[in-house]
Amino acid sequence: MAPRQPLLDKTYSTPAKEWPGFAPIGYRLSLSPLWEVAAQRSSDQGSTWTDTTVGKVVEGMRGQEITEITKERGVAGKLILLTTNGQVWIMAQSFVQEVLRAGFELNRHGIDAYWSEWFYFEEDHVTDDMMRSFSFFVVNGGKILPGIYTFVDSEDTGFDPAVFEPAFEELADKRKSSIWRNTAQIQAATVNYWYRRFYTETDVGKLVVLRPDEPTLYCYPEGRFNLQVGVERLEASLLKLRTSAGILILLLIALLAVLLWNR
Repeated sequence: MAPRQPLLDKTYSTPAKEWPGFAPIGYRLSLSPLWEVAAQRSSDQGSTWTDTTVGKVVEGMRGQEITEITKERGVAGKLILLTTNGQVWIMAQSFVQEVLRAGFELNRHGIDAYWSEWFYFEEDHVTDDMMRSFSFFVVNGGKILPGIYTFVDSEDTGFDPAVFEPAFEELADKRKSSIWRNTAQIQAATVNYWYRRFYTETDVGKLVVLRPDEPTLYCYPEGRFNLQVGVERLEASLLKLRTSAGILILLLIALLAVLLWNR
């Protein structure tokens, strides 16, 4: 019997395209799938627009110091970059703009967005439309960076999961293996380490643990168990405290009775 194939997901942006969905393996952001995607650029606050590509936009921004980044709300919004040479307006599908904004924002703070690890931790879905979002936290330089990054998949956003390439190939594809036996295990431990730090050290991660709907805790299955154990221990301590207080009160009453009896 042939092995059972895993179920594949489909994006709302391109329903004919199948993909395995995000997994807790760590990813790197890649612009290669978007390099030739159409975009428009304006250097005069929208008076004139030039047809271009994402790759040319990125190349054109090299060496420019970006001081502020603004993303207008909505699918038709613009990405506005304020540089020391003036403003640069970028028009493209919203997913493309979000990827560019993430890259420019991290690079603005001296962080290589494309050599960082991106860890998926949550999917959300609107209640009345075919629209969902995927949220990531980012690790670079041995620390979890502030904030989270969310990318939306809907019919008109241009969402393309190929932008997220596995950071650890042995975890993403069991057919690929290092010549060193321990490589995959070390990579798995690294992923576990960052997920656990996310859930125990960041505000967003702590909120995920505390949510009443109990979303999946990746690589940290005992997270809520530990929380429950802590609550139970606290309740037990309070019970012991109440018991001790009751005994102390009884002893004080007995002592008072003895003193009154001896008067």
